[in-house]
Amino acid sequence: MRRRIEALEGKSQRAHAATACPLCESGTLKVKKVSPHPHFGEMGLQIREMRCNNPDCGHTEEREFDPSRR
Repeated sequence: MRRRIEALEGKSQRAHAATACPLCESGTLKVKKVSPHPHFGEMGLQIREMRCNNPDCGHTEEREFDPSRR
């Protein structure tokens, strides 16, 4: 039972782990906008606009996200 709890807690922590900015590597990407995927939105897929929180960087990118695969 203890191993199962530890495994579930580990998944929760990974799900909320910040994604490092691929350009500056000092900031983290934060979700700024979520919209339905233009072709697969009816199936629940999303497009997430991510922006680096480092004010000197400002990198943005879009990522596909499937909420059912958390």
